[in-house]
Amino acid sequence: MAIPEQEQEPEHLARFREEWKKEVQNRLNTSGATTQSVTTSTSTAPNVNMDDALDHRIKGTERSPSPVARMKRHGARGTSIPNANELEIAQLAISDSMPEGSKGKATASALDQYKQAVEAEQQGHFDHAVNLYKASFKRDPHIDKAYQRFLETSSATQARKANIIAQRTEPHVAHVPDTLRNLLSGVEPSLLTFIPEDEKLGVPLDQLPDELIVHILRELANVKDVASIERHLVNLTYVKPQITDDLQLDQISTRYGDDYRHMYISHPRVRMDGIYISVCHCHRPGYNENPWVTVSHMITYHRYLRFMHDGTVLSLLTNDEIPPAQVIRQLKPSLRMKGHYVGQWQLEGTTVVLEDLLDSEGLFTRYAFEMVLELQSRPVGRLSIKQYNSVNLSTDESQPLALTHERPFWFSKVRSFLP
Repeated sequence: MAIPEQEQEPEHLARFREEWKKEVQNRLNTSGATTQSVTTSTSTAPNVNMDDALDHRIKGTERSPSPVARMKRHGARGTSIPNANELEIAQLAISDSMPEGSKGKATASALDQYKQAVEAEQQGHFDHAVNLYKASFKRDPHIDKAYQRFLETSSATQARKANIIAQRTEPHVAHVPDTLRNLLSGVEPSLLTFIPEDEKLGVPLDQLPDELIVHILRELANVKDVASIERHLVNLTYVKPQITDDLQLDQISTRYGDDYRHMYISHPRVRMDGIYISVCHCHRPGYNENPWVTVSHMITYHRYLRFMHDGTVLSLLTNDEIPPAQVIRQLKPSLRMKGHYVGQWQLEGTTVVLEDLLDSEGLFTRYAFEMVLELQSRPVGRLSIKQYNSVNLSTDESQPLALTHERPFWFSKVRSFLP
């Protein structure tokens, strides 16, 4: 609503009006002096009357009490400091009266100052950066959001350019099947990396050339019947002594709904691509001349089991003088050393039976050994000792041995054994 001329305006409101007009005029003069084009645009634009712009903005808010009316209504009770709504109305009035060209150029200039402020801050010139930040926010209060939009646009543009350049410079190695191309269409090439199962070991596929990897993937993509491959793998794995003579593969597969992949993962089997190792400890009393001091020695020894495809099992007992890394690759049927026994093994359900364990050196011919173990294939290969017997070969008498210090066997994969 308009202020009546006959009604005298309060002194604090008049002082606020004059100070605000001076500040707005100074801002317009500063932004108009940045470039010559802005000066020309400002000189040709119609003159802005501060009183008319402010009164026009106040008239548009007749539905709610105007700031001037509120200040006059509360007269003596009100404070002389204008609130945020009055400042916002006055600022919008001046902003609406500015030409569109001047606004765009002022924002562009503020964005340049904001970018210079960011660079100064990164270089460590913090005082200069603060001054540039203040100047940019004076020209555009929302310059930080404009700078964020500028960064997003720039990054998207650079990504598109890099993609175009990569497509132009990428050499054509080999033809990739359509099925594999559709599979990899939504995957970034830079993310296709091989991760080793063991961080200490390398990835052999990284040493292969790209042409050979593409050839391998092409062969995999051309496979039509995956179930036939799974069945072939099961047929190669579950043979005697993994299963008994009276048990057929068809009978086993029916338990898993003819899902050979599930059968290969879940059905018990003895692994033959490594060695089962058991680390055992026992204590023995020592000797000391002082009767008040008791000496006890802890003895550490290892048991090794290696299962062969032909039903042969190798058992080795060593002390801590020989480290496992030195023994594992040497464990083979032709090995001749103390504590090495060779026998036969058979898997019956989850029970592994070892029989006729004889000394490989032929020194102990009167006795043989038998061992019964329980197989636990998941989550890792584990064999728990249930029975350990010595058999007198002359009388076939079996005598159980104590299992006080025996510990379970844990599977360890071996890449290769010595020839």
